[in-house]
Amino acid sequence: MSARLNKVVVGLALKNELYNKRLNQTLFDIYTHPEIDAIKDLHDRLISSNDHCDREVAFLLELALQQPPAQIDLQDVNTELSEMEVLLYDLVLRVNSESQRSLNDWMNYIANVPQSIRDGRGIDAKILMSLAVQSSRNESVERIKSDSELMYKIEVLQKETSRLFDVIKRIPLRLVASEERLDALEKLQDILIDLLQRYNSEHPQEGVKDLLRYPIQKLEASQRCLMGSDVKNDAARNEVLIASKYLEQQMNDITDKNYLEWMKSLLEKIQSLILFLG
Repeated sequence: MSARLNKVVVGLALKNELYNKRLNQTLFDIYTHPEIDAIKDLHDRLISSNDHCDREVAFLLELALQQPPAQIDLQDVNTELSEMEVLLYDLVLRVNSESQRSLNDWMNYIANVPQSIRDGRGIDAKILMSLAVQSSRNESVERIKSDSELMYKIEVLQKETSRLFDVIKRIPLRLVASEERLDALEKLQDILIDLLQRYNSEHPQEGVKDLLRYPIQKLEASQRCLMGSDVKNDAARNEVLIASKYLEQQMNDITDKNYLEWMKSLLEKIQSLILFLG
C-alpha cells in the first residue's frame, strides 16, 4: 500500500477522533509520518482497549494493514445475532425502565449488524458490535444480575456478545480509493482536520462553531464523492466550491484578527483544492 493511501487512512482515523472530541497525539504524529509499522503498533494497542472510541480508531487503521482472509461463516454469525436479538427483546419486557434503555441499545446494535455484514460494510459491523459490547457492560445491565432468575441469561448473552465481537473483528477490511484521487484526498483531509481542530478549540470566538459546521459538512460530502468510484470529480469540486463561497460570505462578520488571518489562510487552501479538482 502506498504512503499516500496510508496517510488517507490515518486521516480518517484522526478525523474520527476529532469528531469524538478526543486528542491522540500519537495519531497526529503518524498522520505527519504515516509509516506502516507505526500504524500497526497503534492499531494493536487500541484494538484491545476497553474504550469503544479507541477500538473505533483501530478499525479505521485496519484499512492500511494487510489482513489475511478470514474463514468465517457469516451466515451462521447473522443467524446467531438474530437469535440474540430475540432473547434481548424478551429481557427488555421484564426489567425496569432504566435497564430497558441499556438493553434496548444493546439489542439495537446487535439487530443492525447482520445488514451491515450483508452489505459488505465491515467497518460498520465492527463498530456496531463494539457498541453492543459496551452496552452489555453498562452498570444498569449489571444491576439486572441482582435478580437470580435473570442473572444467568444476562451473563450468557454478555459472553456471546463478546465471542461474536471477536469473530467479527476478524473480517478483513480494505480501502478502495482511486490512485489518481489520493492527492486531492490528502489536501481535502488536511483542510478538514484543520477545521475540526478549530471547531473543537476550547475558547473559539462566539459563533465560530455555527459558522464552521456547514463547510465541514460540505467538505465531508466532497470526500465521500472522491472515495466513490462511480462519482465524477465535478461532484466533489462542487461541494468544495459551496463551502468556499459560504466562508467568503461569512468573513465580514469576523472581528477577531487572528481568526480572520486563519480564515484567509484556510480559504487559500480551499481555493487551491478547487483548482486542483479542475
